[in-house]
Amino acid sequence: MVFHLLLISMISALAQPTSEAPKKEILVGVNYFAGWWEALPNKWHDSTGRDWRPDYPGRAPLLGMYNTQETMDQEIRAASGNGVDFFLILWYPVHTIPNPEPGLASLNAGVDQYVHSPESGRMKFAIEFCNHDPFVVKTDEEWQRCIQAWLPALGHPAYLKIDGKLFFKFHSLHHLYKHCGQDINLCRQRIESLREAVRKAGLGEMLIGCGVSAHEKIGAGHPACQLFEFTTTYMDVPTGDQTPRIIRMKKSPTMPIRADWPMQKMRFPISHTFQLAGTHAPGMIPGRVISSPIVSSGGMPWNR
Repeated sequence: MVFHLLLISMISALAQPTSEAPKKEILVGVNYFAGWWEALPNKWHDSTGRDWRPDYPGRAPLLGMYNTQETMDQEIRAASGNGVDFFLILWYPVHTIPNPEPGLASLNAGVDQYVHSPESGRMKFAIEFCNHDPFVVKTDEEWQRCIQAWLPALGHPAYLKIDGKLFFKFHSLHHLYKHCGQDINLCRQRIESLREAVRKAGLGEMLIGCGVSAHEKIGAGHPACQLFEFTTTYMDVPTGDQTPRIIRMKKSPTMPIRADWPMQKMRFPISHTFQLAGTHAPGMIPGRVISSPIVSSGGMPWNR
């Protein structure tokens, strides 16, 4: 119910081995959005307050209608039992929103529910910092509040590590740059302050990446190469012929892989996400992450 996508992570930097599992070259992850709270208004109702679920009777979640601890526990069991290695959980700086709407604080329930789950040892999780508008971190004080909120999760035994480094993603490079007043030095300072706080907490080093546009060419002079160790794209589908058809994967000069997907022709709510870990730029991690489209309110693909 709360899953947006399936990620297949082909990364040359590999997950740390444990006594229970061998070292893996391919990691499969699922982006986790914890925005399905029960209190009204919620995402099961449209702007008029009408419940839209009866319009799509075949899209009922099987593991829980709302983000609760019980739902999280069931989703961990289902995911880990079907080949998923980690959840990439979306985290929002809701403390920066003045007069937030009811339920907004529940957006970050996913991280809290994962770390408190008795099933957490079955797989891994990581944080994607959703720094897009209207979630604007402007001041150093607001940024430090984010870091302090993340530290307990980063220290959890189930937090995802790649080559011993804590995996962390900024949702948007462009919003980071915008919210830092287009000052790349301030961007760098904030990223380094996160790394330093993690070191001081005794948690080691980090592997930090960012989201970019699907059409961007990431060269050596791109800001992403100055600040981050990998890039991805999220919910960014190239434009083109909108004839309904099965998704096709093809090569692109600006991305290792891209997709054509006629979203506006679909008759049910979908969330298509395309993730790439690594670029052609020197000094960045080679490899790629590919996602497949999954109905955002329809549960895991094997439950549909």
